[in-house]
Amino acid sequence: MNFFFRLVVVFAVLSAALAGKAASVVVKDKSLIEKGTELVSTLTKGHSLKAEVKGTETNGLEGLNLKLNAPFKFMDYVVGVKATIGDLKKLSPDTLFVRRTMDVADGKLAVDVDYSLAEKEFDVDANWKGQGVVFSAAGNSNDFLTKVAATTTSSFDGASRAIKTTVGAAYELLTHKTSLDGRVESGDAAAEIAYDTKSEDPVLKVMYTYNKHTVKPKISLKSGDVTYGYSRKGANGSIDTTLKLGENVVVEWTDNSSSGAWKTTVDMPLEDSKKTKVSFARDWTL
Repeated sequence: MNFFFRLVVVFAVLSAALAGKAASVVVKDKSLIEKGTELVSTLTKGHSLKAEVKGTETNGLEGLNLKLNAPFKFMDYVVGVKATIGDLKKLSPDTLFVRRTMDVADGKLAVDVDYSLAEKEFDVDANWKGQGVVFSAAGNSNDFLTKVAATTTSSFDGASRAIKTTVGAAYELLTHKTSLDGRVESGDAAAEIAYDTKSEDPVLKVMYTYNKHTVKPKISLKSGDVTYGYSRKGANGSIDTTLKLGENVVVEWTDNSSSGAWKTTVDMPLEDSKKTKVSFARDWTL
């Protein structure tokens, strides 16, 4: 019980401290790097540092790779390139993309096409949004259609306040997995339930928001495992903290700037803090 109490106290202090820093400081690119480095040094003091940047792992901060997403408006299309900046010097294009949104059948149709230069493969995502309904589909040039999904949202007046409900379903053609989810929200409170035919594990999640602070525990109805969540949104970013007892604490710090966003993630195992992982991601909007 004493260990659990100390763990909860550490969790709460870490979340509050990081949330206060993100909400009270407007961080520019240069100062963000300094503050991010300071945060990493504090959390991993005395331990080896392992950085993982969007799938690329490096030991320490040398050889860091950042992702560049550069969209450009061209007539009714958005075209652009996704690239990797290696060691902050080399620019290596990874993906070309085209996006377009258009009016179709009293709704909005959005199409997103990516072309991987390495795999020489097209990925296509499309979704149509109408009045309270969303239909989506995904596929690629090798497997054709890979996923279909649908979501419906409705609102009605309850006894004292409005209630909003959302129900969704998705089917993955390659794995034959069906996913179902539902959400009910009213005011500052919400509850979600999710289930899929692969894990066969219903997961219940409840959320309550007060003054930009959100607590969001979730429980597996199959195993009884509980995950605790806390987040706070500030004027220029957000902090999201997840604690799974007996496993790890994950802190995600997102800082928004005029040209994009930085995301710093710290994943610390509770049983061996020396295996803490730190990742950085940068999304430029040009």
